[in-house]
Amino acid sequence: AFDFLYLPRLHREGYIAPVVDDESGVGSPGGFVLDSRPGLYNDVIVLDFKSLYPSIIRSFHVDPLALICADQDVIPGFNGAEFSREKYILPTIIKELWQAKSGFGGTEYLLGGVFSEGTKRGLTPNRIAELVSGNPARRYGLLGKGDIAPGFDADIALVDPDLEWIVRAEGSESTQGYSPMEGTELTGKVKHAFLRGSQILDDGAVVGSAQGSYLPRPYG
Repeated sequence: AFDFLYLPRLHREGYIAPVVDDESGVGSPGGFVLDSRPGLYNDVIVLDFKSLYPSIIRSFHVDPLALICADQDVIPGFNGAEFSREKYILPTIIKELWQAKSGFGGTEYLLGGVFSEGTKRGLTPNRIAELVSGNPARRYGLLGKGDIAPGFDADIALVDPDLEWIVRAEGSESTQGYSPMEGTELTGKVKHAFLRGSQILDDGAVVGSAQGSYLPRPYG
């Protein structure tokens, strides 16, 4: 990934990266990595890509080009290193990666997509409900979800089976701004939805305040 992302930009700046086999240089201080301990844990802290090292690279312009182009107005680094404030590549790449979305949203299209294509292939509405609701609820241990029955949460989605529509990212509740399903024509769309008996979707529009809650998955 570094070769494909970094080296072409370095070449456009008029530099060619040499092949260096010598690893005797002084290393920079880094974080302490603990040995892994397999198991199930209740409390887990996740440090994502936007954490320590990328932040340091962006803040101090830690970058090979910035190192060799350091002139007067420089950013001091570890062990006497100095980095240019003006010429750098790696901090820009990291900034671009931060702005990229991790995957794409598609949950809102799941039921409509499965209904539209599934019914063409012989799936009944009951079977579709089992595939998109009942089975996932059982798989993830959501014991009060996935069915319309006494003792279950009144989570209900009402589908208009004859409504023809086209997927458009601009009409999505997601903030990602795009969809790989853009322009797909579907038949069957969720028009109304209820969460624990309270309506949260009315004629395709989200209504009311957010009222979701975390449901721990049972294990052991």
